[in-house]
Amino acid sequence: MVPHGAFERQGCENLRALKDRPNRVITMGKFGTYKKLTRTIQAIQSINASTAGVPIELVIGGSDHPATPGYLARLQTKYAHDENIKFHGYVAEDEVEAFFTSARLAVFDYDSTTGSSGVLHQAAIYGTPAAYPLLGDFVDVTEREGLTGFHFTPLDLVDLTRSIRDALGQS
Repeated sequence: MVPHGAFERQGCENLRALKDRPNRVITMGKFGTYKKLTRTIQAIQSINASTAGVPIELVIGGSDHPATPGYLARLQTKYAHDENIKFHGYVAEDEVEAFFTSARLAVFDYDSTTGSSGVLHQAAIYGTPAAYPLLGDFVDVTEREGLTGFHFTPLDLVDLTRSIRDALGQS
């Protein structure tokens, strides 16, 4: 358990083992401002194009940031041809556990941070490793609260791709 105080969870011992989860990466938030998706989508597509076997599915949970209406709809149209990119939409409270425990990795491709990430804490609570940029509050939270994860250089597609490969054991 992460000492966050806002997300209590009973039965942590019953979490699904990572090896038993589908080949799925998730991301969740309000997208379009400092939380972008293009690099994450490109990283997943690059890995899928260069790896034989079961492709990685990317599931995007959340909505547009109020300052960027239509952001997700534009991306959903642009990537409609890619069956491995799924737009889940809003993740209701009673779906949060299943959302996280159905994935092998949670990706946080942020350009900057504006405070401690509740989604990062949820990933930790549900036993889903995280890939996040070495910047701001991600560094602070991981140092203060003892979280570990897979780091990448902010805004760097190649390093993000490497981080996802490392996390999924595809290096």
